[in-house]
Amino acid sequence: MRVLADWLIGWPERVSRYFTWLAPLFARITVGWVFLLSGWGKLNNLPQVTENFVGWEFRFRISSRR
Repeated sequence: MRVLADWLIGWPERVSRYFTWLAPLFARITVGWVFLLSGWGKLNNLPQVTENFVGWEFRFRISSRR
């Protein structure tokens, strides 16, 4: 019974210690992919993005520093 418990609990724990870097890597790749697709979509449709900003009436504000 102890061998079975060691095999079901201990072995996955020992193996997972070697892969602690995998979860952060997966998260970074996923976030990077989302930003890449978002930016790529905007670059391929630049006239529409520019038109959206004009329609939203964003104005360039000059700060009055003295």
